[in-house]
Amino acid sequence: MDYSKIKQKLKTNFPDVYVDDDNWPEPYWEQGPIRAIVLGTDPGTQYNARFKYVFGLENPGPKNKFFMAVKHNLDILGLKLGEIYAQNLCRNYFNCDSSKNKHWHKVAAEWVPYLRQELDSLFLSEIPVLATSELIVKVLAPDFHKQMRCENYYRSCIIIEPGQNLLGRKLIPLFRHHRYQLENWDQYAAVVRAVL
Repeated sequence: MDYSKIKQKLKTNFPDVYVDDDNWPEPYWEQGPIRAIVLGTDPGTQYNARFKYVFGLENPGPKNKFFMAVKHNLDILGLKLGEIYAQNLCRNYFNCDSSKNKHWHKVAAEWVPYLRQELDSLFLSEIPVLATSELIVKVLAPDFHKQMRCENYYRSCIIIEPGQNLLGRKLIPLFRHHRYQLENWDQYAAVVRAVL
């Protein structure tokens, strides 16, 4: 995929947060069949960390602070690392965490067509996307999410259908925030397991 256009656009329009470093993390995929796509926000951190794979999955052990909460939820769902494809919505680095990036929604919107093209070229549309942050859901399902609070997805066991989001796949909120750890949401975990 040619990323030259988007790189130039981001460099020009968001110079205060964009980091001009083309060594983006690669998606994590063990090349076997998968059950789900795990989607992160971006690889930018306040620590200026650099990664070989998204979420720092070159070190998938229990001390990986970038993936620990996600991995805990995947374990509860019975999903192994070999059964996922992990990617970020925004491939590029930022000089701050996504929650502190005032341009994040605009930048992420630029990346959506690239992500959809990538996923459609690799996987059947039946493979769902697990969104690890509310920021992702806001960008991928803006109209649907306007009517929703994060907690409602979990309380009411709501999965965002393919026609309600920009990726055309089931979009499943699987937020990494400690409040949304699946051990506290048994019914929601059961619904997600049934989709997988």
